[in-house]
Amino acid sequence: MAVPRAESRVGDLTVSGNVSPSATSRVLDDWIPSPNVSQDLGAATLRWRKLWVQDVDISGAGSINANRFVAGGTTLVAGNFALSSEWGSTASISAVGGHDSAWRITVTANGSGINFNPTVTLTFVDGAWAIAPFGLSKMIGGTGAKALTGDSLTTTTWTVTLDDRPVAGDTYILCGLVVG
Repeated sequence: MAVPRAESRVGDLTVSGNVSPSATSRVLDDWIPSPNVSQDLGAATLRWRKLWVQDVDISGAGSINANRFVAGGTTLVAGNFALSSEWGSTASISAVGGHDSAWRITVTANGSGINFNPTVTLTFVDGAWAIAPFGLSKMIGGTGAKALTGDSLTTTTWTVTLDDRPVAGDTYILCGLVVG
């Protein structure tokens, strides 16, 4: 078994090898790996049970369980969504907000061809999911009659179906949340 080696200078302590503290240890300063992106915290077979943090920034593949999660990624624009013809020939999308994993849009139905069960399809802008994720959408407002929505997801797209027939000139505010 390798014996831990500690090197120190004013304010710094570098340890190589294994350290097994026998009591609760407290860190009074930052833990910073050197060089950058060179060290892990835990391992596949030796994991931390709980992680208590104020803010989280995790890069790379993996999953996070948290009481509150703020999604990041590429900001969505209207062009990331496609409307089916059932919204009408001149339907539009506005008030776009969010990212692949949490978003909100306003659809205005208009023109000819308005029919039952129109769809909105989001093409994920931050790349394909490893497997098809789970998504939940909802109509949360607008001037149109409140309607239920249905969701169909693949690794690259999310199609939301409005379970009603929109009315020309009415708005439908839709939001969605996806995890995978």
